[in-house]
Amino acid sequence: MPGFDAKTERTWSPKAIVDAPGWWSTSQRLEGGTLRLRGVMGRSNEISVLIRGAVSGGKPTAGYRVRIAKRQLHLERLDGSKVTTLTDPEDIKRPSRGELELLVTHVGPYITARLYRVRSARHLASVFARDETHRAGVSAVSLGAGSRRKLTVDHFATRPACKSVPLHDKERGRTLWATLSKEAADQLKGVKLRPMERLPGEPNRSVYRFDTIDLERAVCQGADLANVTLETGAGPS
Repeated sequence: MPGFDAKTERTWSPKAIVDAPGWWSTSQRLEGGTLRLRGVMGRSNEISVLIRGAVSGGKPTAGYRVRIAKRQLHLERLDGSKVTTLTDPEDIKRPSRGELELLVTHVGPYITARLYRVRSARHLASVFARDETHRAGVSAVSLGAGSRRKLTVDHFATRPACKSVPLHDKERGRTLWATLSKEAADQLKGVKLRPMERLPGEPNRSVYRFDTIDLERAVCQGADLANVTLETGAGPS
């Protein structure tokens, strides 16, 4: 689990989030980056975060919503009152009353959300999608109305993409696969190139194993990514 970096991530007041009657939003408008939320979330409580969003009257009007609800992790796009599911929700493995961390990475059109147990760094769920509808916006948090007394928010932080990208750290969960030409791969800097399969035909292309930091660096360097997917099987834990 990529750890918190005080030099690159901006922290926000957990008390302000808990005290807010509806959605609490940052004043920072981001085109991409990370969102990190840590707290005791319980087994059946509901909590949502918003990236690249817009909030009006205490309600979100646009953006991408990552939602923990009914022991599942959801990824959705909001367009006014319309909600579009971007990928199938994933069951949260062995939900716990202990402290959990939700880490959302969004860079270019790619959005990845991972849920971890803090104490053991055990991976509990991941969702991923590619969508180009919303390019920038604020980050926000909402605690379910019936969950407020049972939820504890300990930490909330955001980081803009492409600036002070953190060092690689061991990520647990399902792997990202990215297809690159050899020419594009050779031009990348700071990316751990792990070719897994050479594709037939020309140009010379291979499928590489990426983590979210590899993906961020590749997108920030303008790499021509032919395809990025999240593996469909269960990853290591």
